[in-house]
Amino acid sequence: MPAIAVRPASHTALIYFVVSVIAAGATAQSNPLTEQQSVFVDPANPIYSLVLPDGWRQVSPDLGRSMRRSMPADLAILLNRGRVDRFGAVDLWQKNGFNGRCLTIHTETDGEPELSAETLEQIQAKFKGRSDASSLNYTGEPGLATIGRDKHPAIECRLSITEDSGKGLSTSLVYIVPTGGRTLRFSFRARTEDFGAAEPMFRKIADSVALSSLPEGKKELSDKLQTPLIIGAVVGFLMLALYKLNRPGSR
Repeated sequence: MPAIAVRPASHTALIYFVVSVIAAGATAQSNPLTEQQSVFVDPANPIYSLVLPDGWRQVSPDLGRSMRRSMPADLAILLNRGRVDRFGAVDLWQKNGFNGRCLTIHTETDGEPELSAETLEQIQAKFKGRSDASSLNYTGEPGLATIGRDKHPAIECRLSITEDSGKGLSTSLVYIVPTGGRTLRFSFRARTEDFGAAEPMFRKIADSVALSSLPEGKKELSDKLQTPLIIGAVVGFLMLALYKLNRPGSR
């Protein structure tokens, strides 16, 4: 499978990102079916923007910790350290309890993975290694894909976590996205029995994503050697969070 060809980041890409954010905001406000949706962009770190569904908002670490007192296991995924943005139907959770649907976005600043068949194999190996080392099974078929309004190159994977008995615990729609020398990991998670109902909403959010930078593109050999480290950080972080959430006795 060939690597996806990309262009280097440029000032033009940043300008286009700003225009995309404005356009997304105008669409969310003018569409009567989505008038309660809002465009999220972090002013302190404007790497990406996306349109959140009605009732969704960002979960601050302090808010997550305060809710964890009443939902200790379910919210473990939202309290990981590092550069993580967290989103969900916070007001609904506070009223009725965590419904299992959430989005976490992890930023890895140490480089980009190469979008190639070799990288997909490395991700599969991470899943197998984690399954062999724990009481849970991690299965997924990563593939080269795109994300967002501008078809930004990415790796997409549906990651399922099951017990040895075959009982499904959670399913996540995951995108690993190289952008401007960084790597973003978008993880849309739902309980296994709810994922089919949640997936259209997740994909709608993914389709709304705009990124401020294009991937840096073709790498030198020394840079390619970093790909396993980047994949290890991004995928390992994801699986650790999901393990904490799904380990026996946590539900």
